[in-house]
Amino acid sequence: IDFLEIRLDAITRLEMRKKWPLPVLATARDPREGGQNNISLQERQQLLTAALSWANIIDIELASAKEFSPIITMARKQQLEVILSYHNFQITPSLNELKALVSHAVQSGATILKVATMTNSEQELERLLEFQQLSHPLPVATMGMGSLGKISRLRLAAAGSALVYGWLYEPLTMMPASTQWSAHELAERIK
Repeated sequence: IDFLEIRLDAITRLEMRKKWPLPVLATARDPREGGQNNISLQERQQLLTAALSWANIIDIELASAKEFSPIITMARKQQLEVILSYHNFQITPSLNELKALVSHAVQSGATILKVATMTNSEQELERLLEFQQLSHPLPVATMGMGSLGKISRLRLAAAGSALVYGWLYEPLTMMPASTQWSAHELAERIK
């Protein structure tokens, strides 16, 4: 395990540590992108601004990059990694639509693009694999959700995905456990 993801939208009244056992990725998800507790844009902005003092990486929804532009600028000035994420809980978009995400992420200040899409068919997984293997101007992390979610994490890691996610204590409640690996099991399988 290389880093911990702290889901600021999923926790309440937690006092943030100044030191963590691993580097920390902080995110505060919009409810439309899997966020919990229905926190507002302003609350997410406040949480991520505060996280700049202790996180190593911040993760912001690509669709909200404009609203988070000042935070992205501050993070880049502090030499933090900035992941801009795209989630699609319905389908895996066309290859051209996926390619357009890269341009949008670069223009919005990303240092890494994360793409997580529904993969309920082999064709959708193959499309993600094809996208991952293209040459991109920044690191790209791809992952599938849905019935092929588990196998997508392994196949996309082998294809060069910049990041691979697994859960530590319990899987996200919004996705069935059958679509996700535990971080420990994922690490063993990738080895």
